[in-house]
Amino acid sequence: MKNNLKLISIIFFFCLSSFIIYVIPLQVKSIILINEVEITNISLVSQEENSVKVAIKPSKEEKYCSLDDDFFIEMQDNICTMSVSKKGDSNIYFKDEREIISKPLKIDNYVLDIQIDDIYYLALGSFLDLKDTITYIGNKKLTYDYDETIIDVLNNEFITLKSGETSLEIKYDNEVIKKSKIIVSDLIEKPVINARKKQLGCKIYSEEQANMLDEILASGIKKAGNSTRAGVVAAARFLTLEFPYRIPYFYENGRLHESSSHHADGEGRYYHVGLYLHKNKFSSITKKVAGPSIWGCGLTNYQPNPPNYIPLEKIPNGLDCSGFVSWAILNGGFDIGDLGAGPTNYNYELPDTGEFVKLTKENIVSNIIKPGDLLSMQGHIAIIIGIDENNIYVAESLPRFKGVVANVYNKNKISKTFSHVILMDRVYEIDGNLTNMW
Repeated sequence: MKNNLKLISIIFFFCLSSFIIYVIPLQVKSIILINEVEITNISLVSQEENSVKVAIKPSKEEKYCSLDDDFFIEMQDNICTMSVSKKGDSNIYFKDEREIISKPLKIDNYVLDIQIDDIYYLALGSFLDLKDTITYIGNKKLTYDYDETIIDVLNNEFITLKSGETSLEIKYDNEVIKKSKIIVSDLIEKPVINARKKQLGCKIYSEEQANMLDEILASGIKKAGNSTRAGVVAAARFLTLEFPYRIPYFYENGRLHESSSHHADGEGRYYHVGLYLHKNKFSSITKKVAGPSIWGCGLTNYQPNPPNYIPLEKIPNGLDCSGFVSWAILNGGFDIGDLGAGPTNYNYELPDTGEFVKLTKENIVSNIIKPGDLLSMQGHIAIIIGIDENNIYVAESLPRFKGVVANVYNKNKISKTFSHVILMDRVYEIDGNLTNMW
């Protein structure tokens, strides 16, 4: 009997030892090897119509990731980069260096990118389309809070109803993700080609209105891209398409550049940032011949070209052709100098700033010409503000147009008017948010 008890004791201790040595560690190990991980951050890499390529960062160090728990890819710098559906119906799995796979983590309800300005200036009757300005994953819709008497919205497109100002709160899943402001102003109009605009009168803007127009101009250039080709185009488009008046033509009394025989500031030119619409700009005028005089107000003319230009007669101040183009380039962010139309024997004029190329049907259809490039004929310079399948849209100032206007030239006929194009890539270098049309 004693021997049996002894044998039973030996067996019991053997079993207990085995349990302690083998079973308990397995249970502990199974607990330790659960891959507990969460998604820390998702950022946008690129997007297509129905999917987005994203960079996903886990909450701890992982080695592989997968969308289907089957085909895993190796992560770089602990970032998983892959394409997922915008619908929010994707799951991601992580796998660490021990080959332990995480639970499925749903990729849903993430706002990835917001390309919405802090402030928008809109003309009456114009539209603002925001449908492609917010990128998100999920099936929840954006909602908006705004003054319904100022604007209304349909399918993420806003239409202006009357002049005024409204705040705009953009919400996703009832959470405010962006606050913006919309100012609807009758100081500007919807962009339109209209060579018969009424000429700007003298002193028609208050200081407050003139300052507001400067803000609207600067806002459009910033949206296009300061110091880019698109910024220059935005300045030229503003003055010819959105500004409601035609800036008069005034043959310069001189310019600031050394190539000018007379040095004048703001007389047929205005080589400054902003518009020359109020006397508060007089403090910036550095050289005078007959000025100062804002755009639209009388200024003594010295150019003999009767009956339009009679020496010593006062006519409305404005911009000549090179004055307008120089102004647009400066306001777009490039200080190249207060230059003339050329081509001349002077060392530096507007045609010398870029690549001076003969305008031919071949280079017109080759797509090397872009908005922001300059067009030249003897004694005249202009800037391209739009290109479509059949036409080139040109902003220019000439006496026969009575000032700064936008004109439409058929691609097949434009070389009969302009002899050369100045390709401006080496000046602008960056296109910015360039569009062929507005």
